[in-house]
Amino acid sequence: MDERRTQDHQLRTLRFWLLLELLNPQPVPAVTARTDASETRVSAWRPGDPLPWDTLPPPPPRHGANRVWRHTVYLGAYPVEATFARLHALFPEDRDAYQERRGGTTAAAGLLVDDGGRYVPDSAILSSASWAVGHLSSSVTTSREWIDGFGRAAEAWTEAVDEYEGVRADAGEAGLEPLDGDALSGLLRLAHASAGLVGDADLATDAIRIQSVPMSLRTAEGAPEIDFLNSFHLEDLTSLSEQVARGDVGAALAAYLTGDEDVAEDRRIDVVADLDAMEAGAGIERLPKGRWPTTPEHPLATSQQFAVDHALHDLAPTAGLMGVNGPPGTGKTTMLRDLIAGNVTERARRLAALARPEDAFTSVVHQWNGPQGHRMSVPQLRPELTGFEMVVASSNNSAVENISSQIPGRDAIDARWRASADYFGELASLLMRRTGASTPSPDSDGTECMGPRRSEAREEGEPGHVLLRLLVWRAERQARGARPCARPGHAGAAHAVGQGVRPVPAVG
Repeated sequence: MDERRTQDHQLRTLRFWLLLELLNPQPVPAVTARTDASETRVSAWRPGDPLPWDTLPPPPPRHGANRVWRHTVYLGAYPVEATFARLHALFPEDRDAYQERRGGTTAAAGLLVDDGGRYVPDSAILSSASWAVGHLSSSVTTSREWIDGFGRAAEAWTEAVDEYEGVRADAGEAGLEPLDGDALSGLLRLAHASAGLVGDADLATDAIRIQSVPMSLRTAEGAPEIDFLNSFHLEDLTSLSEQVARGDVGAALAAYLTGDEDVAEDRRIDVVADLDAMEAGAGIERLPKGRWPTTPEHPLATSQQFAVDHALHDLAPTAGLMGVNGPPGTGKTTMLRDLIAGNVTERARRLAALARPEDAFTSVVHQWNGPQGHRMSVPQLRPELTGFEMVVASSNNSAVENISSQIPGRDAIDARWRASADYFGELASLLMRRTGASTPSPDSDGTECMGPRRSEAREEGEPGHVLLRLLVWRAERQARGARPCARPGHAGAAHAVGQGVRPVPAVG
């Protein structure tokens, strides 16, 4: 395989992908009707209209905690169809291309506004689709390298908004004043200029849409999620292109970007046609030591078991990529459950082999300053206890939500284990109380219980020492006669560890 040709193919593939993502307009929320019972409000604002931060009453508390409004202002809202219409006017028509026209509305730019109507610093976002279409429509665009300029344009837009608000703050008597109609109109003109849409009758509209969402004070004071107008692949694709150009390509990425002409056909095995290969791949000696605590009489199908065994036995020890195809309802989520169980079990087996909890760590200690300025330290785990991390990602948010709700569902646990199912609910409750990340759900006897939910619990919980602390805390609870707790709706993977092995609390 020609390495130079392979690298060139990888770069061209990533560049084409980046272009598609740049030209992918993201929809903004639809305007809510006055009769809509939802707490979230979306309004189409026009000059002279009252602004929501001046008129909305304070949102009611939830779970005893006060809430505030967070407003998202979408500047220059226009139909998504206008983007596709412009692209069709700029490029020759491809009659063989599949054209799925999306409806809805997008916007040229956006920014966040706090409960008092003040701009949230560094929250201004420029739409990549608006910027890209603006540049493609301009006669100035002569080089293919123009797509590399969006990062600079987006940064310049944010700086321009910060400067604009700085001028307003200097002119005010009490610092930064709440945004008014004149300020929004000024920001709208600035958005059109930054996107290169000034004078474009189809895309440079005066429409402004404002979404108002109630949230807790803690969430409002945290780092805002601001990439609401662009594909979340943009930054990663840019970073990956730089890595590929340096020759820094991992096994999984290299496999994913391999061209058809470079695929080693002679190494492929048709497991559907070759039953011997299927049976060998799903042999008893490759069976994971644990499975999800579902009904034992309903094991995985052979094809599902083959995929699980291949992922855990062949892929996990090294690196790479594997694909599993299946229509909806064919058991892909069921397969994911057993992958999770297999990972948890194998790590539990390795932890159970330790003579002492502290043997899980090396002598290397990592130190940093915590959010409150406190010095934090965590010892490094031994290599054989790492590599079990699991991340579920998708380009479809609804798919992630479905998996997030289905995997921990108690209906996926057989009745014989359901009452005792618990996956470190005590540890989660302890850390949640310390960080205030959420309000634990009371058990039937009032005991607070919760399964892991948020990563914030790790930050202040010194995860390197959680293992030993939990063992001591669990022993203290047992000495007091306290029973383990189970949170409704949380599937405990403790039962996935197989016969005779009880999981030692894991870090990470």
